[in-house]
Amino acid sequence: MNNKATFTLLTVGLTMALGAACSGTGNSDEDDGSGPSGTTATTTGTGGSGGTTTPASSGALMTGPGGAGQGGDSGTGGGCVDIEVDADAVLAPADVIIIFDTSGSMSDEAQAVEDNINASFATILSNSGLDYQVVVVADYGTGTTDLCIQPPLSGAAGCAGTPAEVAGQFYHYHDQGDGVGITPDSFLEALPPHAGDDDGNHTAGLLPLLRTDSIKHILWVSDDDPQGSNWGTTEDPLLSGPTGDNARDFYTTLLNTSPTHFGDQFNPRVVFHSIVGIVPKANPNDAYLSTELVSTAQGNAVHDTKCTSAVDTGVWYQMLSVGTGGLRYPVCNTNSYDAVFQQIATGVLAGAALPCEFALPDVKPEGFDEEKLEITFTPGSGPTETFNYVSSAGACSGGDDFYVDNDTIFLCPAACDKVEVDPDGAIDITAKCVDIPD
Repeated sequence: MNNKATFTLLTVGLTMALGAACSGTGNSDEDDGSGPSGTTATTTGTGGSGGTTTPASSGALMTGPGGAGQGGDSGTGGGCVDIEVDADAVLAPADVIIIFDTSGSMSDEAQAVEDNINASFATILSNSGLDYQVVVVADYGTGTTDLCIQPPLSGAAGCAGTPAEVAGQFYHYHDQGDGVGITPDSFLEALPPHAGDDDGNHTAGLLPLLRTDSIKHILWVSDDDPQGSNWGTTEDPLLSGPTGDNARDFYTTLLNTSPTHFGDQFNPRVVFHSIVGIVPKANPNDAYLSTELVSTAQGNAVHDTKCTSAVDTGVWYQMLSVGTGGLRYPVCNTNSYDAVFQQIATGVLAGAALPCEFALPDVKPEGFDEEKLEITFTPGSGPTETFNYVSSAGACSGGDDFYVDNDTIFLCPAACDKVEVDPDGAIDITAKCVDIPD
């Protein structure tokens, strides 16, 4: 869900607690008795007691006979039931942009990225069925701090010539950076049309490689702050002022570069993750979450030192991760990059779930009728609300409504606004009181 507070995007999945049932009870002239209810739904018998119901498999409708009570007539099935609707959150495409620090202290980190980006990252995304692509922004070749991504993500083995890209899957923007690595400014300069990368490719810039409907996951990998000890000088005017302010300035500038790609401050489509000079947790494979304070070399936060081989703690990159709901990991633990890339892949998958769209199953429960759908929204705090069916997007009247189009449930804008800003909310989808066949 997208938290719409300025400079904040929290990406979480909705809890889909789907399923409801009417209870089945037999009535007798002399004694009252109730039989066991079915797994998913039961019917109400009339005239008998102790009626039993045949258990139903998940998603199916079963009717049971009414029980025979003392002195009563045998019951008959009938009526209507609530049925569960197993709707899955629709996944948005994901564009993963990996920006790698090309400075001379990053040789071990370069090898760790090359070793793990396929098996521990791309394979997980591919097996999930997610529509994704990876864009690497880094120096290219066989140098100690160069990146050369191998198949199956890239197109060919070996690092000769120019990167072997695969359209719609993998791109490598060859950038040696500004002498001290790839800076935030050099990344922004690569987005619109310009002279191209260091091989003369991608003269239209990075933007044409990105999809407008995708969520952008930007991963910074660096053992330092931008431009090392010089960051915040006139060499990099975006980075002047307190850390939080200049990180916000960069974020705002990125959104303004192309709102159609990155969204705006109210509906952002970008999440920053960072592998930086932060010290490891007790379990070195655990990520720092956006709810945890930023680590600084001066202390008074999560930790008071940088990790062993880092130049600095990467406070600026951490600010972007905290502000957009991303993950943070220690850059020094190169032997743990497999776990790091696996967790980032999991974060990409979680962030791909669109909170206001749900795909209906191809095979629907017997008696399903979309006009009888009802959505119950339980916010993190406050009373439960009910969203009601309307016939189309044009029928959204500003209330808490939803419509169905091409087997997909869409929340109307007012309902979507409530869901997006509540990371602790839960959605239940039920078809209310569907008539059961005789």
